[in-house]
Amino acid sequence: QKNASTKKYAKDNRRNDRLTYRVTVAYNGNAFVGYMKQLQMYTVQRTLEEAITPLLPEGKSAVVPSAGRTDKGVHAASQVISFTSWKAVKKENLRAAVDGADPGNLRVLHVEQVPRQFHATFSALWRRYVYLLPLSPDPLCPTSL
Repeated sequence: QKNASTKKYAKDNRRNDRLTYRVTVAYNGNAFVGYMKQLQMYTVQRTLEEAITPLLPEGKSAVVPSAGRTDKGVHAASQVISFTSWKAVKKENLRAAVDGADPGNLRVLHVEQVPRQFHATFSALWRRYVYLLPLSPDPLCPTSL
């Protein structure tokens, strides 16, 4: 009986062993249909999760919440995301995996291990959005006025 309860306690306590990572990324929004994962769509979240999952213990899939979401064509200069793992992830491996997922369109700017309670969406203290609008038509820019 004692052995069974010890195993149960060890299993329940594994949740406390997880490591949480805060990652700042930048991306070219023209390459994606937005941040949030959508069925059969090329999104930032899907690309990040597919890049990070191979770095996690076998059988675990990355879940990558963000501090905010962007729409199709919207760029991010400093987007905070987070994910958890039950084993340490080397910063250089994470950077190589994410930067290599869509070179030139998605890039890691900063990685740090943070307290396990951190969650990119709910831990954000503020968000800043900058809107750049052309003031006159530009014949070289197909999206200008």
